[in-house]
Amino acid sequence: MALKILGFVVEVIKLAYDTFVEKQVKVKPVRRSRRGRKVWWIGAALLGGVSLFILLRWLLKPFPRRVKTVVEAVPGPGEPIPAAPAPAPQPVRSEISQVDDLTLINGIGPKTAAMLREEGITSFQQLAGMSQEQLEEMLHKRGYRIINPATWPKQAALAAANDWDGLARFLENLKN
Repeated sequence: MALKILGFVVEVIKLAYDTFVEKQVKVKPVRRSRRGRKVWWIGAALLGGVSLFILLRWLLKPFPRRVKTVVEAVPGPGEPIPAAPAPAPQPVRSEISQVDDLTLINGIGPKTAAMLREEGITSFQQLAGMSQEQLEEMLHKRGYRIINPATWPKQAALAAANDWDGLARFLENLKN
């Protein structure tokens, strides 16, 4: 197949060259420049090289491997059907080990949330149980001077109670 395509490309190049030479002879029968012929051959060689490269790349690309499928043995007539395996038990998370997305609280970004997790605060309930002074002390100890955690305990209490509408209303009141 590759040889057929390569032969076709060579034939096209020969035909194009013969047509070019015939036109040159008809137009200028007296003089043919060697430079023009060299330039044409260089162009044809480049075109052929690029075509050959594309063809070889296509031919040599790896073929996708076929995946072997395993067929399970089907029980015959009269044989008992095996029971399906029991699902794996889901781990039970206690309230203390629960990790909430603290970035849902207005004023807590990813860096502040990471700092709070390092300090052991991972849930909305833990954040709601802290006072503003404790939060400010923790932030100042870590070098966070600009952040104001005044409303974080209230927001966290609403989030811990899954009162997302109340949290949205609270944040709207903060903006106004």
